[in-house]
Amino acid sequence: MRGLLCMLVFCLGCPPTGKPLDSGSPVGMDADGDGYVEADDCDDHDAGIHPGAEEICDELDNDCDEDVDEGLTTESWPDADGDGFGDPALGEELCDLPSGYVAQDGDCDDSDAAVHPDADEVCNELDDDCDGAVDEVGGETWYQDADDDGWGAGESAAQACEQPSGYSDQAGDCDDEDPAVYPGAPEICDGIDQDCDDEIDEGATSSWYLDADGDGYGDPSSTVEACDDAPGIADNGDDCDDSDAWINPGMASDDCNAIDDDCDGTVDEDVKAGWILVTVDGGDDAVYQIDTSTAAMTWLSDLDDPSLGNINTMDVSEDAVAIIHSYSTSQLVEINICTGSTAAIGPTNLGNTNGIAFDADHVLYGIDTDNDQLVSYDTVTGSGTAIGTLGFTLGNGGLAYDCASDTLYGVDGTSNSIFVLDRATGLASGFVSTSVPFSAVGIEFDHASRTLFASTGSAIYQIDPASGASTLVGSVSSSEGVNDLAFAPGCP
Repeated sequence: MRGLLCMLVFCLGCPPTGKPLDSGSPVGMDADGDGYVEADDCDDHDAGIHPGAEEICDELDNDCDEDVDEGLTTESWPDADGDGFGDPALGEELCDLPSGYVAQDGDCDDSDAAVHPDADEVCNELDDDCDGAVDEVGGETWYQDADDDGWGAGESAAQACEQPSGYSDQAGDCDDEDPAVYPGAPEICDGIDQDCDDEIDEGATSSWYLDADGDGYGDPSSTVEACDDAPGIADNGDDCDDSDAWINPGMASDDCNAIDDDCDGTVDEDVKAGWILVTVDGGDDAVYQIDTSTAAMTWLSDLDDPSLGNINTMDVSEDAVAIIHSYSTSQLVEINICTGSTAAIGPTNLGNTNGIAFDADHVLYGIDTDNDQLVSYDTVTGSGTAIGTLGFTLGNGGLAYDCASDTLYGVDGTSNSIFVLDRATGLASGFVSTSVPFSAVGIEFDHASRTLFASTGSAIYQIDPASGASTLVGSVSSSEGVNDLAFAPGCP
């Protein structure tokens, strides 16, 4: 008993086995000899584990801070489809990435390698890019087509896998309310851009001509593109004077006005066209036609008033009014050359009249040889009005008018010359000598040949008024002599 007690006392007084503790350390066991007693060491059986130890990635708390592998693991996710993105529901903290794991999650379908956050969204009713939306950027762009012409307006677009109702896959409609307007539509002439190319009516218009005078003929120098005929334009450019509706190619004849009324390039060529050259023979009181090629005379009619006596001049207006001057009675008389009927107009109340001629305005002019002056006559009363002196002494005289040049020609039987009269002053100028031997004077202007037919009493000549050159047409047979000439409409 005593021995057992002594042994127990001995045992309690002996130090524990293992590394001895520092004199300053609390008393305790350090089984792994790492300098930390069991009370402080979280694993006193592993010398590599103790407070202050270096934490390594081994699924152990090496530094006894109650965190395992802190700062050393990587969150990893299994990637079953191998697309580089893991299943976010299966993430783990791992020291190393084992095969089949990846360091990024976000795969919303880890059984389909085409589905992951970096995938392009396509139109397949799947969320290809895992953003929570299905087909939000997939499919095609469709454009609202309000007028159902197959083309949409570009400002109203939608993304969809299938074509929505009322939409088209073609944009560019410039008027989505008109089914006839779209890119490529046939352009028609209506002031609208049907084909949406920013040009209106291109290739559909016609060239028209401005028709300022409204006569149906346009100005060839003024064109305009238009769809249809309209006031102020014509389909031709044939008008030679677009300021005058009475001048155009549709005019039936070219009037005596020094104007090309019918726009054929020739002035007054229709004046008295087809008319015959006539004379009144006061000796036998008859009207004759004179052949302009031979001077042969053909009887037309007998005067109904033999008392008129010597007929020394005559003219016929463009509207076929024939007037003669009776030297015997000093009066103007209207005559019908085909029947010979006469109607007295009245006395001239001036000196002897030698030569009368109508101008384009139907004014009847005459030469008063007693006073060497130009006069005009009232064709209603016969009364004459002096215009002005000729500026020289005239012998036998005659008058003729050229519409084309608006020229009043005179002839002086004394000097055998042709001159031009100023109808405003009466003054004669531009004298041209001829070789025609005027003993009596009768002249008439021929618009067809632009020459003067002249009678000398016994013969007919044709004279160029510009040069005075003359050609004998032929001799005439007349009891009194031919001293008056005029073109007049032919007789039935």
